[in-house]
Amino acid sequence: MNFRDVNNHLLLVRDPLKAMQALGAYYKCPVSSERIRLGQLVAYTAVYPTDDGEKNFVGEEYFNFAKADEFPNVYEAWAFELVQCELPSYRPRTVLGLPTSGSVFGREVARIGSWRSVSAEKIVTNHARPGVRESSRLELRRHDLTANERIAIAEDIVHHFATTKKAIDLVRECRALPVAIVCVVNGSGLSEYGGVPVISLLDHPLQSFRQDDPAVVTDVEAGRVVFQPKSKEVWASLIESMQAAPR
Repeated sequence: MNFRDVNNHLLLVRDPLKAMQALGAYYKCPVSSERIRLGQLVAYTAVYPTDDGEKNFVGEEYFNFAKADEFPNVYEAWAFELVQCELPSYRPRTVLGLPTSGSVFGREVARIGSWRSVSAEKIVTNHARPGVRESSRLELRRHDLTANERIAIAEDIVHHFATTKKAIDLVRECRALPVAIVCVVNGSGLSEYGGVPVISLLDHPLQSFRQDDPAVVTDVEAGRVVFQPKSKEVWASLIESMQAAPR
């Protein structure tokens, strides 16, 4: 499939996975017929506690929405579909976009729905170090939410809800009401989180592992995990490994 297909509105809304593949925005670790991994695992944002501090969950699949950011018509098509279907029934007044791609997507959702658009900002609290991605918190530095204001939280993808939880807490600290979580990809397998419904175009549950899980520990110990998958050079190598693998 070539990129011209991504300009097809029906393809975008009927098969977001194929659209992401056409954009070069989807990675799945290639494996041999004997289930030996031929590429690298990817670290997710969510963490779990260990005696040595927090560590990131890892998995075989990754959606890089930075690639979709480059083409406004992609987000426009996705946002239009969500606004035309389920989202208006939750009566949001404001769409809160989460950094970074969620803010881009959220603005399109708000524009098409004629709602207010605000963005949260990511404040790094701990920089990345070997074996661990950076950690951060969310702040509303340029916008305000008011008491009882109905908020739709916009993300590109939800999985462990690590960033979503921060956003829900932030909304509730302002005494506003989180009424929906709207996203392109729902990787969680859940229809709601924290009592807030999840609305998505694609339900695509993502399997994740602790780094000491027997299913992945050999790859982890061999250093076959990337912790900055959206880096241009790292992402290019991931896509290259996927394309070079035997089919």
